[in-house]
Amino acid sequence: MPQGWSLGRYLRLLYLGCAVAAGATRAADLPGLRVLEAVRDGVQARTRPAPEGSWRAPVLRPLHDALAAAIQHEAQSGTTAFVLRLDALAQRLAGATPLQPAALLLSDEEGGYARRGYWLQRAGQPEEWHGEPYVNMVIDAASVRSGEFEEIFAHESGHVLLRRLLPHLPTGYSRARHSSLAITDYSTAFDEGFAIHFQALARRLTVNPLLRARDGGFPFRPYLDYWQDAADGVLRIVGVRGNLFVQAQLPWPDAAPDTAPDAAPLFDPTRLKNAQQMMADEGVIATLFYHLLDAEVAEPALSARYEALLRTLRALDATELAPATPVFLRLVQEHVRRAAGERARWLELIAQLTYCATAEPATARGAEALARLGRSGDAESFAAALGPARRALQACSARLEADPARLEAALGRELWVASVRPEQPLRPVNLNTAEAGSLRAWLGFDTALSEHTLRSRDTDGPFADLSDFARRVALTPAWLQTLAAGAAAVQAAGPYVRE
Repeated sequence: MPQGWSLGRYLRLLYLGCAVAAGATRAADLPGLRVLEAVRDGVQARTRPAPEGSWRAPVLRPLHDALAAAIQHEAQSGTTAFVLRLDALAQRLAGATPLQPAALLLSDEEGGYARRGYWLQRAGQPEEWHGEPYVNMVIDAASVRSGEFEEIFAHESGHVLLRRLLPHLPTGYSRARHSSLAITDYSTAFDEGFAIHFQALARRLTVNPLLRARDGGFPFRPYLDYWQDAADGVLRIVGVRGNLFVQAQLPWPDAAPDTAPDAAPLFDPTRLKNAQQMMADEGVIATLFYHLLDAEVAEPALSARYEALLRTLRALDATELAPATPVFLRLVQEHVRRAAGERARWLELIAQLTYCATAEPATARGAEALARLGRSGDAESFAAALGPARRALQACSARLEADPARLEAALGRELWVASVRPEQPLRPVNLNTAEAGSLRAWLGFDTALSEHTLRSRDTDGPFADLSDFARRVALTPAWLQTLAAGAAAVQAAGPYVRE
């Protein structure tokens, strides 16, 4: 303790220093950002075997040009600076010494990805192995000016944080094309939902005037929003803010895309997704993270929330996780145990945002009944039902606070099946989360069997196993044999590793 300081003053300053997530490392001591490009032999990017020799990693070198300088300027403020501070903290929590700069590869591939492992080539030095995760993105000067870089780099940095702190996150069985509108599996939804919530955070933290204007809806771009990925991008902000994703999605009005037949961008405000659907939906997970972490506070409280979460992620990695683990709910249970001061706020918010669907289906059904009254325009009936619905939600929230394990009470089994067809790739379908699109397109159900499946699940809850499903929907022996063979094929293929 410095000479002349009181113990109280010393402890207060020590507390304030520890309360800032990125502030656990002084800004001047942060490792910063390393902007890289591929080393090429002609047009071919150079690779060499990783130290373990099982795969080839790219050879990269620092980039020093005007675009790299613009990116480094971005790294000094706004969302990019915030996520770089989180990255430094994540490295420390993972035991890295010394801390390394976050790595960004400027790629000519489409999209943004979180990769792991590269060889660093610097002039006059031998190539140096770096086994940590890094971001791989297509970037140009226009995307930096517009703020698109800031938003997508924040998203991809979310994946990097998980790979640093939760390296044992399992992979799931879904092979559906993931998007904010798709129902996949617990692990995919957790991974992508965590990353997506950083895009909504970026709209709060940015100092970029063009991104702020875009957040306000300007300028309007005729036709571009008709593209399906544009709709996904818009919903990653407005859907997360407005809690749209907990609502059931309406079927496609015409032919559903084969890659994601349940991912229609249309919501039914009178129906909620079931418990498993919510936890396998990256839009729902993003919404929960955003409202739990980002609402109502600014620095340093915002950083303190993230520091606590990153510590919980590291602790979660020491627990047993499997493809059937509802990862988000396990994180919540671990977090409210470790951060007791957040227990009431977290559990109340989760109850409100999900209408207690993961814990008490009856409370969620009451919310749907209220929604139908609201949509009917019957103000008197709506007002009469509003009080009881609020009390039911408050009571559920109180029960969750008393016993957070109840968060998982309404979840059924992961019941993955497939219709094995020689001419088509394996397409696993979870009978407890699938909607009509995937039941018809990927399992080959007709309209009657699809409707019977959804009606039974809505009325009597999740299916216990394949035999229970067969009994409840009056499945023919031939269909049961087909689905059983498909279930065996799904298990034999194992979880699906996404790039």
